[in-house]
Amino acid sequence: MAGPANAILRYFKFGHLPDPLRAVSAPFADLANQLVAGLPPGPELTAPTSEES
Repeated sequence: MAGPANAILRYFKFGHLPDPLRAVSAPFADLANQLVAGLPPGPELTAPTSEES
């Protein structure tokens, strides 16, 4: 999937974090990936992570 929704996933990468932080960050990354996969394209998908929200 391309576009703004897929671009948002870059903020949820956690491979560079130390192990204790990875454990905290992983569920958020999983949820973000589920939302991108399950929601249709539109503002519902991108608005929650915009700076204006």
